[in-house]
Amino acid sequence: MKLFYKNSRPASRVEECLNKRFLLAVTISAMAMATTYAQDVNINPKGSALGGIVSTTEDNIYAYGKQLDVLRLNSERVVTPYRNVNNKLSLSTWNITTGATNISLWDTQTSPGPEIEVVKAAVLSESRIVTISGTWSTTYNNKLIEVWDISSAGYIIRRGSISFGAKKEYNILKVDDDRFAVLSKSSTGFDLDITVYDVTSSGNLQQVGQTSFAANNVGYSLTGVAVNPSKMVVCYGDDATSNLVVLGVTISSSGTPTVVYVNGAYSISSVSVTRLNQLAVMTTVRQSNGKLKSIRWNVYSSGSVLRQADSGELYSDLEGAPAPDNAVIAQGSGSNGRFVTVDREWLKGIRISVYNTNSSSVDLAGNLLLSGEYAKQLRTCQLSTSSILYDQYFVTAYTNADEQLQLRTWDLSLDLDASGKTDGISTAESAVQLNVHPNPSSGIFNMELTGDDQMAQVQVMDITGKIVKQLDLNGRQSTLDLTGMKQGLYLIKVKTLTGEEKVQRLILNR
Repeated sequence: MKLFYKNSRPASRVEECLNKRFLLAVTISAMAMATTYAQDVNINPKGSALGGIVSTTEDNIYAYGKQLDVLRLNSERVVTPYRNVNNKLSLSTWNITTGATNISLWDTQTSPGPEIEVVKAAVLSESRIVTISGTWSTTYNNKLIEVWDISSAGYIIRRGSISFGAKKEYNILKVDDDRFAVLSKSSTGFDLDITVYDVTSSGNLQQVGQTSFAANNVGYSLTGVAVNPSKMVVCYGDDATSNLVVLGVTISSSGTPTVVYVNGAYSISSVSVTRLNQLAVMTTVRQSNGKLKSIRWNVYSSGSVLRQADSGELYSDLEGAPAPDNAVIAQGSGSNGRFVTVDREWLKGIRISVYNTNSSSVDLAGNLLLSGEYAKQLRTCQLSTSSILYDQYFVTAYTNADEQLQLRTWDLSLDLDASGKTDGISTAESAVQLNVHPNPSSGIFNMELTGDDQMAQVQVMDITGKIVKQLDLNGRQSTLDLTGMKQGLYLIKVKTLTGEEKVQRLILNR
């Protein structure tokens, strides 16, 4: 796995926070150095941009890491809710060019609500998001839920709002395009409340369902994700045991939530969760020893949730810090998928890890250390959406050394030179050489085989590994016709009669 980036602009210095015990690095450089580990994909830099000042609270460990988010609206736009320099909720939209090379800050709006310590947000559609913000107090008090519309041009318009009572831990998640759920500690401070709201076309809010779950010790890292409009998974740390608790929740057509299953594992200090598909979610936990682990959970038709596979432990020296944020990069064919996590490293920088997963395993595909980069409030989201496992874009957002909001875009691409393999396809050095031109092509590729063999079998695969065309190559020159196939990236694998193989990329571009 390789990492590069570019297009970073300098930022002006502002007063640093007094307490920095959870900061990533003490050495700041204008251009951070990257350490990479060769695996089966490249992580390539695409663009970088700066936004407003983010006010962070580091003397409150519970509020730390909860004052900035980045959310995907579509493949060319993201939104960042954050706590601004005046301790108010602000939202900024960012336009991202095709290919994720350039990022531009487009619009920023500020809530008229009170000062806040924490903001949580969920995207309902590419034109609407909801936020919940307020204090992080042990006292039961009101938070503010707000609906925001995003115009096709990227401008932000505030719509309806409603007060919501909660203690300390709370979160918000999408159920469908017109419905969301709020997770919160009850007024007793122990039980879990799940409240469901509908949003009208004009942006007004209506509560349609609620349930209280006798959790006894709802603690920290209260989070969740809906796998479809009728099922969601809720996770938190138990205050009494420090164990991870995972709940399966069903939602009726009228909006009533019901906890149908309780599971748990590991002694943890924090957890994050992301949806893999309609049948599975991924959690990333920071264990009590500070090390990281990713866990795949399958979600069944009844709403029950069962642990399916675990990754190995990944070293981390940030005991007690929030779990790294994660995002699914691609859902491949069947149960296959790929997701990315972003984490801070004490005195080192930002670590990006990519995992492959299927129905029985979670494997680290590689990890990267972006050293010398000062980062707080580190968040990530997927940018592009596709079933392919490569050529996927994602975004990271964090507060840099000058307390300024920093966005970076990255892409995952196929690495045919990493370690002789890429997802089971051999790419070792071979005596056979295949020249293909033009590449990219609109459909017709000319192939020329060099070496001693003049006969070979040719397989063309889409990016999921499915064979879409096979033919025999007789003689040194031939043509390959992909006219009528969907444009995009393909792999061509040539195997000679003597067993020599060659794999390379083809780009079909109309």
